[in-house]
Amino acid sequence: MQDKKTDRWSEGLRFVQLTKIRAFHAGINRTPYEALFGCKAKVGLATSSLPQDVLQDIQTEEQLEEMIENVQTIPREETDSHLQETDTIAQEKKDETVLHDGRNQSHDEDMVTKEASISVICCVCLKETSGAYTCRNCGRKVHAICGHAIRDDRYEKMEGYEANILCNLCFNIDNAGKAKVESKLNLEIQEKRMKVDSDKQFLPARLGATVRVPVPDVDRGRGDARNLLAVVMSVRENGFYRLGTAQGVLNQLYARSGFTPCRKELIRIEDVPNQEIPLRSAAIAQSTGTRVS
Repeated sequence: MQDKKTDRWSEGLRFVQLTKIRAFHAGINRTPYEALFGCKAKVGLATSSLPQDVLQDIQTEEQLEEMIENVQTIPREETDSHLQETDTIAQEKKDETVLHDGRNQSHDEDMVTKEASISVICCVCLKETSGAYTCRNCGRKVHAICGHAIRDDRYEKMEGYEANILCNLCFNIDNAGKAKVESKLNLEIQEKRMKVDSDKQFLPARLGATVRVPVPDVDRGRGDARNLLAVVMSVRENGFYRLGTAQGVLNQLYARSGFTPCRKELIRIEDVPNQEIPLRSAAIAQSTGTRVS
């Protein structure tokens, strides 16, 4: 906003978003941009697709716009010559002669073959290439130094280096798919790590123990109690607890950090009705008009 000398805060939202998606996320072990697009965020001309030798000659924005137009807009006659395939023109000249036995026989077939000149363009640097290397996924021609060499067991039987080369676009697409899978696995690992850290801080609650469950502000009135008394009815394999009150069984599971055990047993499991109720209904039913700490 200071550079643009404006007071419109919306102008800075794109820069804030760029800063957030470029920040390293410890949960997914990469930046959000890399998890979505499979490559690092492109900032500035150094990370653009323009060749480095061209960037050295650019000094103004007008030169940059002109260079982008020249790259994106190729003359029609040049495009036709670059994309023209091998054209073979066969001309047959047949001279028929009548033999002594009355049969016709064709002879002297002259084949005139004319091959048109071909110019193949690399899909990455947009320069002429011999066409020896092709992207494994899209099939477009690419330089060996412009492509990305990969190792895939499915293509080990294919001979030649060109069997395991990808252009930038296909390489980023493959990386994006792998990054999404790895990000999901990293989040699951983070979840387990947080669960282990939480279990170390809080001792497990025993079956039948009376616990104190805090009631959120949105679920209680001004005169309602801050806490709710419940009893541990069961413990799941994933470490979550099923709690019951004198009015019924709470319809949600609780982590160990979601309640505090009491010293005395005030509620028994046998006293819990066999019906599920939400936390708000249980808090209203147990409310006595005084704040219980």
